[in-house]
Amino acid sequence: MKPVFKTLTKMIPHAFLSLAVVLLTSCGAPETSPTKKAPVRPHNGNALPTLANFNDWKTLWDGKSWIIAWKDSVGKSPTTSAIRSHIVHGILPGTLFSDNAAVALAAATHVELLTTKHASKKENISGFSVVKFSTLSPAWSQFLPAIPWHENAFGIPSLPVTKFLWSNLEKIPDAAWVEPDLQSELLDATTDTTYALPPQLSSGGVQIKRIRADVAWRDALNADGTHRYEYGKTANLNWTNVAVVDTGVDYTHPSLYDSNYDLSHIFTNPREKSNCQDNDGNGYIGDIHGIDATIEMSDWNAAMQKVCNSAADAQPIPGPADLGGAGKACPDGATHCGHGTHVSGIIAAKPGGTGAAIGVCPSCRIVSIRVASTAPDGSDDGSIDDSAQIRAVNYILGLKNENGDPYVRIVNMSLGKYFISRSLEYWFRKLLENDILVIAAAGNDDTDTINYPAGYAPVLSVCATSEPSSGGGGRGEFAKTSFSNFGSWVDICAPGFNITSTFPGGGEHQESGTSQATPFVAGAAGYLKSLDPTMSGADIAKRLTKYANAVNLYHGKDTTNDMNRLYEGWFPDGTQYYLLGTGFLDLGSAVTEGKSCWNTAAKPDECVSYVFSNNNLGYLSQLPGGCVISSLSSNAHPVANAMASMPFLMLQVGALFSLARRLRKRNQKNSNAMLEK
Repeated sequence: MKPVFKTLTKMIPHAFLSLAVVLLTSCGAPETSPTKKAPVRPHNGNALPTLANFNDWKTLWDGKSWIIAWKDSVGKSPTTSAIRSHIVHGILPGTLFSDNAAVALAAATHVELLTTKHASKKENISGFSVVKFSTLSPAWSQFLPAIPWHENAFGIPSLPVTKFLWSNLEKIPDAAWVEPDLQSELLDATTDTTYALPPQLSSGGVQIKRIRADVAWRDALNADGTHRYEYGKTANLNWTNVAVVDTGVDYTHPSLYDSNYDLSHIFTNPREKSNCQDNDGNGYIGDIHGIDATIEMSDWNAAMQKVCNSAADAQPIPGPADLGGAGKACPDGATHCGHGTHVSGIIAAKPGGTGAAIGVCPSCRIVSIRVASTAPDGSDDGSIDDSAQIRAVNYILGLKNENGDPYVRIVNMSLGKYFISRSLEYWFRKLLENDILVIAAAGNDDTDTINYPAGYAPVLSVCATSEPSSGGGGRGEFAKTSFSNFGSWVDICAPGFNITSTFPGGGEHQESGTSQATPFVAGAAGYLKSLDPTMSGADIAKRLTKYANAVNLYHGKDTTNDMNRLYEGWFPDGTQYYLLGTGFLDLGSAVTEGKSCWNTAAKPDECVSYVFSNNNLGYLSQLPGGCVISSLSSNAHPVANAMASMPFLMLQVGALFSLARRLRKRNQKNSNAMLEK
């Protein structure tokens, strides 16, 4: 889904990009472009965490937790005791080794062996472990006094300790790679807990109409010409399960849950029962609606047993902090699971619910997977460990029906960070290989730095657009928000400002962010899957990006107003690049494959004139309204003559040579440092 073209665009030197934007942004009357803000913190989105960039990522790390990928050795499987023994023997020099020292270090080393059955033998990986050094002082400092272990005891990541542990962990036999267990964050930009429903949203469905979901519902027909779905009425659709990897969800919300499962938009595991047993064999006891992946499977099962042994409701509900995600629904107005509940409503709020919230997908059920820890003060959603995301992916891969097919087909991840995890990249490839599509938020720092997981190749990345007179500077409803990230790695845009959706306790709430834009795309993907269960995840992603509305995103309804012209430009060979993806989400055109046109004044053969050829972000063909984009050798563009000048020609040649050098360096680095995508 991320074509080679995207790799090329992000390698273009910044000076060339800046000049290209200045010189090549005219189609009709020019208009002032929005001013880009500086990133709020240092970003290194194109890099793996290393000792060299330690200061850039240490604030995203607890200083104690590591992820180890294991090579597949014939006849050998890693065990927690063997791993702990390797760590102790690898760290303690022979001259200092003693039984007492070994016992002390073993007690300070916690090892979690994640399930290995979903790992790939063909990639020579047998499984993963999370290693956490629960305390590094005083047990360790007495053996190696030269290392400042006391810093880690206070939760301060130390470069000497990091270097010492990292190098020794990599020496463990059969360790394929070792990386720090970094932390992501939720990607909502604003939160207004005193929200009152604004007049422009009082009837609901403003964004639903903007992405043309109403057209998608109307124009999906049965063979006899009748509607497959009519709003709030009986639907001839297949149910699609969407995993919301987030903070947990208030499963009791009346706009999501119904006691009649045929009407409920909350997933209930049909193979699991509330009998304190692992009925479906996936390792989890009582995973009725999902799991809490912030805790280990053994801790989850222990919590379930405790609930089962009490008089409490035995059904686990991921989200609340009081029981670690097991046993109670979210309390009214809870911020612990507010973000996940809000995201879920955008995807699947039921027709005719209790308020203005309307879900994109009338045939989607939410599988709740909590990955966000609770902040120390209990008031907000906390950090999201890479290890929690790995547990989430393993759970999704193991949640299967009697035939061995995954229950989940779409995954929403409204979270991210600016560093690569080799382990997460590996697991996201596994999801797509199992026909599970991941959709992730681009980020909220108004930067082109790649945010992950949105930037991983198998993931569909989403940027956010504004309201007519809001964070986009009043430039129009399709303008990029002031906060949304952008770049050649972005795939598609969707509404992300002042989005009304469900909130714990049965109410509604308004939030902004790429967190909110992402579930619009996830809901659209779920609806396409409901219409045609045979569509693969890759095909769904291609359909959505192919029929995205590029005209309104980049030019607006009036093609002379330079809607988002700052985010498009040209290569020297006349090929155009785009930094907001293929366009704005258009579910109506995606469902009808272009037969339903966003422009009601257009002729039928003009309805798909804005489609990107081959889904490669290559060229826009004719734009309705008189703006034609073609090769720069044409006189169609005002700067065509300027391109022929010698200084500009020299600039083109220099940029291409610089691009070639940087690509060679990047390919060499990738071959040594990362798994082949």
